[in-house]
Formats: sequence, C-alpha cells, structure tokens
Amino acid sequence: MFIPTLTEPQIALVVQQVAEYIDRQRQTYRGRAVPLNADQRESMQPFFPASALDSAGLLVLTSDRVSNPPFYPQLIQMGFEPAGLPNFSLMAAIYVRGHGSLSRAIQ
Repeated sequence: MFIPTLTEPQIALVVQQVAEYIDRQRQTYRGRAVPLNADQRESMQPFFPASALDSAGLLVLTSDRVSNPPFYPQLIQMGFEPAGLPNFSLMAAIYVRGHGSLSRAIQ
C-alpha cells in the first residue's frame, strides 16, 4: 500500500480528524453497549486482562453500519489510495477503546 509523504501540518490534521472520528463513534454507540456475558468473558479471557474485560462493552449492530470517516475525500486529495482506506461499513467487528461493535453476531 502506498503511503504519501505528508507535511507536519497534514499529519497533525489527520491525527486530529482520526481522534475526533473515534470519539464521535464512541459517543454514538457507547450508550447501547452491554457488558460481556459469562460466555463472552470466558472466550476472551486468554487474550485480555480481567480489568479490560470488566470495562468492555459489546454492541451488535443489526440494521445500521458504522460509517466511513467524513474526511476520506481529504485523504484521497493528499495522495492516499481509496482502496487502501479501511471500509468500516464492511467490517465484521470494530474495537473502539473499551467497547466492541459487531455488525453481525459471532457464532
């Protein structure tokens, strides 16, 4: 994947936009997340410390999808290839600092 050379101000702008996008997604979905049930905790225990599992929330999206960031056109103008940008609407699961969001149930 080609990554363009960015100026310091461009890097700062991208970092700010990504942080704002993540915060907006967290605010949008946090209130709908539920704590992990016993089976989910047990299956994740080998991979995460208990403190992370205690604070984790899970949301299964059934009718809506997580949208792509609104700044993608700007990234493309900076030289990023569209195919190299993650398409969040196609992802099966997304982790947003303390909360997971699934687009479909895990069997």
